[in-house]
Amino acid sequence: ACCGAMRRGNPCCKSCLPERTKRPPLRAAFAKLALTERLKPLLDYDLKHGTELVKTLEVYFNNCRNSVNTARDLFIHRNTLLYRLEQISKILDLDLNNNEQVLIIQLALKALIMVK
Repeated sequence: ACCGAMRRGNPCCKSCLPERTKRPPLRAAFAKLALTERLKPLLDYDLKHGTELVKTLEVYFNNCRNSVNTARDLFIHRNTLLYRLEQISKILDLDLNNNEQVLIIQLALKALIMVK
């Protein structure tokens, strides 16, 4: 059990730290689940069709949404990348020009990595 230091406004002692970090709080687990559910259609599509659209999206975001650098990193033509992004947009009902939607997808990708 925790020493109770957190309730008193103090940092937890070192003996409690491993216990507190063993598993994420329930709310965090639900948040991860909700975020990863947002990517489920894309994950299912990749599995069914043998594509790597999730990876494409990851690399696209890692390159700050720069299509030239993303295409180079994926070793594909830029037009191929643009086609993939169009497919991703349709599958996820995503507007890649909407920053709020993009942020949710970026968080979902991060949550997916944490769940793996």
